Amino acid sequence: MTPTGRPGGLAARIQALHDEHTASRGRSLGWLLGVAVGAALWATGVVDAQAGVVVVACAVVASWWWLRDARRVCAEADDTVDELILQGWEKVAPEAAAARVRTLLGTRYRRRLARLLATGVYVPLPPPHAARPEAAEDVVLHRRRLEHVVHQLEDVRRPVDPRGVILVSRLVRSAQTREAPTEPREELASALQRIERFI
Repeated sequence: MTPTGRPGGLAARIQALHDEHTASRGRSLGWLLGVAVGAALWATGVVDAQAGVVVVACAVVASWWWLRDARRVCAEADDTVDELILQGWEKVAPEAAAARVRTLLGTRYRRRLARLLATGVYVPLPPPHAARPEAAEDVVLHRRRLEHVVHQLEDVRRPVDPRGVILVSRLVRSAQTREAPTEPREELASALQRIERFI
């Protein structure tokens, strides 16, 4: 879900997520230490094999749970900072916004996003009985627009606006959450129009 709200509320949410992430990371490290200790006790014969398996299994499951929770918190924090950037409210949380912009404009992130856009977002074909003869032309046009955005992202020598990168990321995520990665034509056209303002 895309976060919305006033600048102050988003800033408070960022801080809360930061605190939650710090706590989750600490718990994850604690459980990972538990895995190591359990394995060591098992290996040295301090506990029997059955008890060792139980200890290690419990610690592994708990570690996986907390690590997953930490990733969820990070993703939600990124979404919140992205909204600040899109709204032009970077001064509300300047350090978080600056760090996020560095990630968004990084070579690795841009190229990965370009690959996802190229392989994960498809232009829907018009039905065979389409009433408008220009429907097929729309498909060609949208494909060219997508290819242009992919090229702009891949060419890391070319500066892009981080807001455009955020919008591309949201388009890709929208496609990933659909049963089929095909965006409705009207939604795709609207998304591309917004993206092309910044890329």
